[in-house]
Amino acid sequence: MDGQTAQADGQKHQEVRANGRSIAPGLGMGRAWVVGDVLHFDGVQPTIAPEEVGQEWDRLRHAFEETFGELELSANRIESEFDSALAGIFRAHGTMLRGLVDSGEFEKELRNSSLAAETAVRRVLNRWYKKFKALENQTLRQRADDVLDLGRNIIRRLRGDVSGGLASIPDQSVLVVDRLLPSDVVRLHKTRVAAIVVRSEERRVGKECRSRW
Repeated sequence: MDGQTAQADGQKHQEVRANGRSIAPGLGMGRAWVVGDVLHFDGVQPTIAPEEVGQEWDRLRHAFEETFGELELSANRIESEFDSALAGIFRAHGTMLRGLVDSGEFEKELRNSSLAAETAVRRVLNRWYKKFKALENQTLRQRADDVLDLGRNIIRRLRGDVSGGLASIPDQSVLVVDRLLPSDVVRLHKTRVAAIVVRSEERRVGKECRSRW
């Protein structure tokens, strides 16, 4: 990705050029709408006092229940609009999340780290992402993206921003994201998106995007 400074309206603006390859035919043009990734946070990690752990755990459990409900609704809608294979992605996410919650790993991380729920989720799911990425089996390695998708879903709910900036995208925008995962695709308004730029290669995105567009 290349960058250069351009002069416009008497002010300097940073122009960025992104190079990539097409995953679907067509040409789109519009103003860029850049959406950050809630899984990446380089600032100071908020801490919690020992007496706040119970309240933070309740907040996290509520986010889990909301995520379970949304995954089931998404699976049912995708199954009725497209096919059961795509719907199976969201049901698999639900099964994976249920296993992680039942393992007690989230609660243990929250109680041992004295960090806020968002950070505990990032830590647990980043560990699992690395585990899946290290597997030799290609099919199992793809589960790493499911872990990222779950993490985004939960953290957005904890932050009170379920859509992650996707619902408010203006008409005829070019969406720019680091990754485009299944739960992102179902939130997009196809009438508002002129094109999508993914800044990292995601082999699983192509099928889901072409199914909706």
